[in-house]
Amino acid sequence: MTRKWLARIFLIALFSLLCAAMAWACEEPIIKSFLVKEGVAVSVSSIRGKVAIEGHRESVVNMVATKYVKGLPEEKARELLSQVEVKTEVEENAIRIATEPLDALSNSLLSLYPPRVNYLLAIPQSSRVDVQTISGAIKVKNIGNEVEAKTVSGETLVQGLAGKVKLESISGKITVERLLGNLEVRTVSGRVEVAIPPSEDPLEINISSVSGDVLILVHEREGFELSVETVCGQFLSEIPLRIREGNSPGWQTLQGRTIVEPRKKIVVKTTSGNISIKKL
Repeated sequence: MTRKWLARIFLIALFSLLCAAMAWACEEPIIKSFLVKEGVAVSVSSIRGKVAIEGHRESVVNMVATKYVKGLPEEKARELLSQVEVKTEVEENAIRIATEPLDALSNSLLSLYPPRVNYLLAIPQSSRVDVQTISGAIKVKNIGNEVEAKTVSGETLVQGLAGKVKLESISGKITVERLLGNLEVRTVSGRVEVAIPPSEDPLEINISSVSGDVLILVHEREGFELSVETVCGQFLSEIPLRIREGNSPGWQTLQGRTIVEPRKKIVVKTTSGNISIKKL
């Protein structure tokens, strides 16, 4: 057997061992429940982990927080996870959940095997929600009160929100489905998609984007007025609009409205992103 073949066998064996190590994972779930009042404020702060929140009709907050690391021997993995704490603070009208110590997680961001904490929460639909993540996706569903979500390097998905919604993102896509309440979006380097279901209720949408395309999905029989400002983006609409174009120093602007009496107001401002209105 030649040295060349021996080298190949060695590399294959080494690769197999590395794959096996990467596939091994250590998890530590933490399960808690809290009885709460209507309108409780629920806040979650996380780094390197997903946060998923869904509204239900019970007066209780159910939390499953899973500490997770892979690719390390079990003893080393559990030692690392022991340094990560899921902290909960409960007051009469507020619950605060946070991954701590954040310094330990921050120091691991450049590590080959960083720990994560993934959160899954079921909370009353009347709750006020505040979520912040770094390197972690956010999903919020079926909440009827105010929702605020901020993320850096993570996607955001919200569905069926009926209260005021404020979303901020750096380097992450934002998707809004079945929007039922007013919306404010601020994003840098991320695509924005908003779907507005048919409704006779008034609605205001305000989107500001730097280096990201914006897509608005709306029913063709829905009435809305539109205001657009862009530096170098293009505008396209599948829905007929009465448009009045204008220009201000450094900006292209246009005002538009549907033939149907407007019930919705949409304001979009971009620097280098295209703006599209398409049929839902």
